Amino acid sequence: MRDTELQINLSNLSHNLNILKENTTSEIQGVLKAFSYGLEINEVVEVIDEHVSCYSVMSIDEAILVRNKSSKPILLLQGIYDLDEYKEVLKYDLDFVIHSDWQLKNLEEGLKNNRLWLKLNTGLNRLGFNAEKFESTIKVLEQKGFINLVLMSHFACADEKGHPLNDKQLQLFEKVTKKFSYKKSLANSGAVFNYPESHYDIVRPGISVYGGGFYEHGIKPVTNFRSKIISIRNVKKGDSVGYEASWTAVKDSLVAVISLGYADGYPLIYKDVPVFVNDKQFHTIGRTSMDMVCINLGDDSSIKVGDWVEMWNFKTPLNTLAKSINTISYQLLTNISRRVPKNYLE
Repeated sequence: MRDTELQINLSNLSHNLNILKENTTSEIQGVLKAFSYGLEINEVVEVIDEHVSCYSVMSIDEAILVRNKSSKPILLLQGIYDLDEYKEVLKYDLDFVIHSDWQLKNLEEGLKNNRLWLKLNTGLNRLGFNAEKFESTIKVLEQKGFINLVLMSHFACADEKGHPLNDKQLQLFEKVTKKFSYKKSLANSGAVFNYPESHYDIVRPGISVYGGGFYEHGIKPVTNFRSKIISIRNVKKGDSVGYEASWTAVKDSLVAVISLGYADGYPLIYKDVPVFVNDKQFHTIGRTSMDMVCINLGDDSSIKVGDWVEMWNFKTPLNTLAKSINTISYQLLTNISRRVPKNYLE
């Protein structure tokens, strides 16, 4: 069996929820889109169900997995994509977002008992009704008998405290929704920590739960992506390694190979990236292959075939690695392939 795995620290996952609870008095929604940011829904729900009041997902398939584990409200973040999905909304008692005229026009009366989240576009400019149309949309819903509503929007730059768009979005949300007594939801992870005035009734933290950032607030990494060394060879000065001969040895070096590559979700990169073996830091070399990555051990002969190489671990900030390779921690987590076994640690 190939020794490559994603270790998931469930204690750190629970710890992160406790940190979030210390920073808000609002209800916390467990954001489970992308199959819990790649960590798998069943196992995550078992840990966080006691900490959250409700859940959100992207698809019906994800919602069914959650419903099999929890009786709490489950929100479809993009609503329905075709009318047949309303049958599943009713069957599994799902909340759903309304963000477009098409969804509004095709609302079915049988859904009046389901909680409806109406999305306001405050400046992200992806989904939602513009401010000038929002009040009239609420009136249309009320006339149709839909009165179990949550008013929502989404920040564009909440991770960056002080960004001018944050205040602009918050002020617009407050202006448009203040006359209504329905529950409100605006804050994501960044806003939980940076903008307490945006918490309203329900906060929706995502990446902070899964240890992808906000370590200065006490958040802990949740994952350790690792693979065992399958080969070590001597590479002579002047010889190249890997596809496109993208790395050339400047001196005689020991090069380790692990059975992990971009097919497992590790990024396709050409630059040297830090990795860890037996608590020592080394660097990747050459281009990532589909199933392999090469590590420059220099002249360290203490490293052996069978030693674990940690691409990232429970000690290193995932967002720091992400920035070094021009990506984000969200992508590192959600790109992990389904062929990589998950090893859940208590």
